[in-house]
Amino acid sequence: MGFNVKCLSGDRHIKQLKIHEDNGALTVAYRDQNIDDDDSFVLELLWTYIPRSHFSQIGESSGTAHRDLSSPIPVGKAVLRGFSFTYASDDHHLAQIKLLPDLTGSVSIAFRDKDGHEDFDWVYEWGILLY
Repeated sequence: MGFNVKCLSGDRHIKQLKIHEDNGALTVAYRDQNIDDDDSFVLELLWTYIPRSHFSQIGESSGTAHRDLSSPIPVGKAVLRGFSFTYASDDHHLAQIKLLPDLTGSVSIAFRDKDGHEDFDWVYEWGILLY
């Protein structure tokens, strides 16, 4: 999965960014703290459906953090199935978003503004491919 999200009204604060797949249906959330949701955005999504039979395991990891972290996942070739990042308090400018799995059983995670000290909730939906 690859994606590009761009706010059409320029540089914006963000509270949540989420892409979630459920039986072939995609849900996308891109929002700030305002309820009016009058901000338009463009989403470019590169997505491939992989049948469940091609995975040894599927699951999700989640938590709350306030800085970059590493989280355990099963060892193997991990595929991004979906994610959600939500700032716990206000919305913030976004400096970095990262979900980078390795083959040894961990994923590096970041969702940060420039100072990197804001609490955020995260969900990483993964699948481990069969060899």
